[in-house]
Amino acid sequence: MKKTIALLLAAILLAGSLTSCELFISGEQDRLSPQSPTGGPEEEPPDDTDDTGETDPTVDEYGFTLFPEGNYLADPRFDTEEFLPDYDADPSFIHYLSTAINYLCVTDTTIYTYIKPSSQSDQSDQISRILYTDKGTGITLPLCGKPECRHNDENCNAYIANPHGMFGMSIYDGKLCWFNASANSIYSATLDGANRETLCKTPTDFVTYASSPCCLFHRGYYYFSTPVNIVSDGIPAVSLEIKVQALDGSESFSLLKKTAPADTNADMMLYPYGNDLYILILYTLADESAPTYSYVLELYRWDSKTRKGEQLLSTTVGEDDEEYLSNRSFKCVPGDGLYYTIFQELSHTDSGNYLWRTMVMKYSLETGETQVVFQLDDDEETQVSGDNIYYVRDRIIVEINRREADGSLKRSVNLYSYDGELQGSLDMGDLSFSCFLGADQEYLYSWYSGNTGDFYFALPLDGGDPIIINAIEQE
Repeated sequence: MKKTIALLLAAILLAGSLTSCELFISGEQDRLSPQSPTGGPEEEPPDDTDDTGETDPTVDEYGFTLFPEGNYLADPRFDTEEFLPDYDADPSFIHYLSTAINYLCVTDTTIYTYIKPSSQSDQSDQISRILYTDKGTGITLPLCGKPECRHNDENCNAYIANPHGMFGMSIYDGKLCWFNASANSIYSATLDGANRETLCKTPTDFVTYASSPCCLFHRGYYYFSTPVNIVSDGIPAVSLEIKVQALDGSESFSLLKKTAPADTNADMMLYPYGNDLYILILYTLADESAPTYSYVLELYRWDSKTRKGEQLLSTTVGEDDEEYLSNRSFKCVPGDGLYYTIFQELSHTDSGNYLWRTMVMKYSLETGETQVVFQLDDDEETQVSGDNIYYVRDRIIVEINRREADGSLKRSVNLYSYDGELQGSLDMGDLSFSCFLGADQEYLYSWYSGNTGDFYFALPLDGGDPIIINAIEQE
């Protein structure tokens, strides 16, 4: 590398660039620009715009909506930074941009999934169903206990109308909850599928388009973010916005809104911890002379109690064409740091066989320093499987490809602590993390798409046989 990441971050920190977050729309600007929110507080702060109207009084310099001073917690029980398992989004299921829509959630005994029509053998009726899988038996059934129900129409408790608009299925407050954008509604049901009800309605413009969304239920609110292609002043751009809906239906507002240039792979991730929401924004540089995989990372913290936001980090990683940032895997740990993955090219052949050095990096939020937590170097027999590195609550997961003597490909999972210590390895057999979904203390969960079919699976951490969730078993 021409420079180390540590030197780059230190220089940025000393230069005071962490205070700047103007984002580029035209060639004259080179940072993300705040946009006016579509909603806001009932009481707006005084209008401090000048006659030109260049300053929007409803947002701060970073694009956060301004709110009057006050305590905005949805419930006094939430006035704690302790983890509340009934009301807090599980950080082990929030990790990776295009899977953060929550296809799957779990309890100690049960796995909940939903199957879209394209995943079913009979697509003619366009019926989608919520399924549950017993961890003990591995049996999967529709989430419906109605006698004589054939699970093929809207009278079934497992039925989901227009599943392509369904986002954020989660266990919240002891119930199964989800948002259906097509119905502009947030629903809940008891964990046996019964007593389904509408928790609240959302504004019709709450979601207009969803690509790689990040959505979650947390402490009385539903958060939704997604990049949306727009045209700003006649120039193609990407809108990055976080919308928030109170689960009691009392309010809906835009928390943060920014605009980035088109074709910069702009995206956003959310990490809730206690009453703080950490927001990671990343995008490539618009400058054509910049390295192909050079990314800008911007990290913010928003206090849901006071509704005030601040910037914690703004820096560039991937400084030359032999190094790039994995834009799939990040983890923000309050009081610790931001974890991410860098790949460095070691060698490649004319046939296109690349060998890489994979480095798990940590940026300390306290000191501003960057360190390599651990690194893995590919060789001809063993390689890290693409970008398949994931950060969950108490471990880092790395998928490994191993070429056997007979030419066959075997996969395994290495488990690391956040100190970089190898804790163990699991054989994956023919499985692969086509779409990693999360982890608990017993299993790693993923979607698989390959030669043997399309299905969810749960890989036991004790090395046992995986649970395959690929069909509805009728009684």
